[in-house]
Amino acid sequence: MRKIIIICLVAFCFQACWLEGDKNKFSLTGEIAGAGDGLVILEQFDWTKRERIVFDSTELKDGEFRFTSKGSINPDLWLVRVDSLGSFEVFLENSPIKVKAKIGDYNYKTSSYLQDINVTGSTVHNLYEKHQADVMAIRRKSEYAPYMSLVDQLNSLPQEADQTLRDSLLMEMKKQDSLSKAMNNEIHEFKTKFLFDNPSSPIAPVIYALFNFRENLLSFEEMTRIMEALSGDATNTSTYKYMKSQYDLIARMSPGAVAPNFTLNTPDGKRLSLTDTRGKYVLLDFWASWCVPCRKSSPYLKSVYAKYKDQGFEILAVSNDTNHDKWKKAISDDQTPWLHVVDTFPNKRAAAEVATLYAVQFLPTTYLLDPEGVILARNLSEEELSKKLEEIFGI
Repeated sequence: MRKIIIICLVAFCFQACWLEGDKNKFSLTGEIAGAGDGLVILEQFDWTKRERIVFDSTELKDGEFRFTSKGSINPDLWLVRVDSLGSFEVFLENSPIKVKAKIGDYNYKTSSYLQDINVTGSTVHNLYEKHQADVMAIRRKSEYAPYMSLVDQLNSLPQEADQTLRDSLLMEMKKQDSLSKAMNNEIHEFKTKFLFDNPSSPIAPVIYALFNFRENLLSFEEMTRIMEALSGDATNTSTYKYMKSQYDLIARMSPGAVAPNFTLNTPDGKRLSLTDTRGKYVLLDFWASWCVPCRKSSPYLKSVYAKYKDQGFEILAVSNDTNHDKWKKAISDDQTPWLHVVDTFPNKRAAAEVATLYAVQFLPTTYLLDPEGVILARNLSEEELSKKLEEIFGI
């Protein structure tokens, strides 16, 4: 086990995260009341590759552990896994950081026995915790109580709770959709303001990236403003690297670029390439059988397909399903007559191969291509697509 971890350490290093030198050092010590002996692992989650990257490990002895560095470290969010007891996040920086926790009853929601986690010695971590508390304060505003009370009820259900009760709560939550959207909009605005007020803070990309740096929330122009604003320590975080990779993908897949070719299996097992559709205007539709908005768009797409299929229009649907039986059943149930292929998952922990190539952050995602495979538009609304096709075909 120890040898495997050391090999992982040698094989992978986050650029500019750990630097040689003696100007600054960091240490992380922990005391976990009730814990015995074991192994503590320091790691980060690489959102680009969707995998955990082990950096270091140390022994847990009588509930205590210690990590030290000979060089300096760029402030960033790390995950500390304590044997089979659970894990916690901590912002590391060049200072002596201490963590205290205790062992309690198993919490199946967090998959952890660790409780009352307290981090001291990291000013960046303190700021991160304050920001998280500020976000929670927004969630707990009185105007959002009807929605949040349902969330609390759902989260408090034991694992063995009846599914009917879960479905009932989810149904009630849908009725409060306007409150949910208003709350999430306020949180999004709060995080956006923090980012532009603190563009060099290492917590800025961390609190913003995963749930806010998305095309269904931001235009490409807004994404550009954010990427141009972030600077200094913020750009040394692993989360910023994820944002940069997503931004570069989206920029590469903007209108005017040639859509990259791919070859995937059809429902009957044949191979179909994007280039097989050359000579037609193509709507490339990324979807999945479990995606409700995708399935709801089928009637509209059927009407568009019927109107323009004989004029030189094609739809190529790329499924994100891992269960091919459900994929084929959805095609049969919805009676969608256009071309279908299914994406592949070379890395089970990562997103689908072609979806990654096309910077698909959510479903459905669509591209409209010209007969030469040049991208004309991305994620057009139904109204926008109808107008565009009328312009192209004159009817």
